[in-house]
Amino acid sequence: MDQVLALLADQTSVPWTNLGKSFEARKCFQKTIFLLQNEPYSLNLGYSFNLYLYGPYSGRLATVGYEIAENIEAHKTFVGGHSFNKDIMDKIEAFNAFVEEGMAKSKLRREEFLELAGTILFIYRYTLPQGEKNKAEEAGKRTALLKPWCRPTTRDLIVNTMRKCRLIT
Repeated sequence: MDQVLALLADQTSVPWTNLGKSFEARKCFQKTIFLLQNEPYSLNLGYSFNLYLYGPYSGRLATVGYEIAENIEAHKTFVGGHSFNKDIMDKIEAFNAFVEEGMAKSKLRREEFLELAGTILFIYRYTLPQGEKNKAEEAGKRTALLKPWCRPTTRDLIVNTMRKCRLIT
């Protein structure tokens, strides 16, 4: 499974070769896998997440990230010789387009954008009750309370970008 995650990280521009050295790389890795497991991407990777200071976090995924870092040369060889099928590649391309558009509109670095998008989605899907009115806006507001560095205009841009790609409605 860690080879598949290394390939997935490579295909989504996560700086996976730095997982052992870089907090930002690990944050990108965690949030990317979290977002990809949710609709509309729905890649069933089997990781459960909790909401932590920097957004959704999986202890089991963190362990795998360190295992990838320990065997980086073997993973580079695997990534260089493999690819996903068309269905998965279409999902990855849609995810990459979402991230690139979100980063461009919000003017945030990848790890900042993924942290905010992951937190908004976690609150939206797992914290707020079903059927709550203005659920997306409420998830954005609650995220802003947890992340005071996030400006309201940035939060709204991310919520709208997430709506456009159908991560939230």
